[in-house]
Amino acid sequence: MEKEDRTFVVELDGEDTQFEIKSPTQKDYLEGQKVYNTVFNGAIQSGAPLRRKVGDILKQQGLWDDDKQNEMEGIQKQIIDKEYVLHKGGIKASEGKSVAFEIKKLRAELSQLLTVHTEFDGNTAEGQADNARFNFLVSACVVYSKDKQKYFKSYEAFLEASDSIVGLAGSRKLANMLYGLDDNFEDNLTENVFLKEYKFVDEQLRPINKDGHLVDEEGRLVDEDGFYVDEDENRVNIYGHKLTDEGDFAESSSPFLDDEGNPIVQEQVSSDAEEEAEEEVTPPEVEQKQKQKTV
Repeated sequence: MEKEDRTFVVELDGEDTQFEIKSPTQKDYLEGQKVYNTVFNGAIQSGAPLRRKVGDILKQQGLWDDDKQNEMEGIQKQIIDKEYVLHKGGIKASEGKSVAFEIKKLRAELSQLLTVHTEFDGNTAEGQADNARFNFLVSACVVYSKDKQKYFKSYEAFLEASDSIVGLAGSRKLANMLYGLDDNFEDNLTENVFLKEYKFVDEQLRPINKDGHLVDEEGRLVDEDGFYVDEDENRVNIYGHKLTDEGDFAESSSPFLDDEGNPIVQEQVSSDAEEEAEEEVTPPEVEQKQKQKTV
């Protein structure tokens, strides 16, 4: 991987500071394995399950069964079949657009279905140990570009700042390097490549119409925040009624009419009456007697 692919810039103390990910040394890997072993043994002693037992445990707890397994496999097959449709071509681009958005929905369903597996894996002994080893490597490999000095003074220092901007960016860069992950993974999915190529989405993968205006998947105009708008950029609801920024109807209301067709005017309580109801002033002589009783 090219050096520039490993760099990232973070603003620290008001100045842009460039970091990079150095390649882990043999010593780094050995120390990382020690961390792995320690965490793995501790997890086993505390009762954490092994990864190979996850399927059985999820079934025992009613979180996974044959129906969910079949559903997962069915969704995976649908995705592959629809990817083939986009690969083969020979259909209208508008039909391809529908297929592409169907794939996006299927991926979301699959991700939701597999959430229970993903979340549980992190609780296994191997999952905890893998995370600990990776964290150690991040602490050892994030360096300043200018002098190649480590940013994190120790593994413990990284753990205390793992959710900092440097920690998160360093973790992402190292994961890309070690596991072949891609920052543009979503852009490179079959459906998104098609949608971008035929200009059905913008660079941020948001649906657009032929004029380049943001729309929903049904082609209705929306703004940057996802609210429906009309051709003049006025906010509207799904039925085209104009709305205020607060989501209320924008058109002014007319008074209701009585049976003779005359406007009904609501009587207002006088401000004097409201003030009298809200405030009760104690006369000076009564206030003085109350003070004498308390002496």
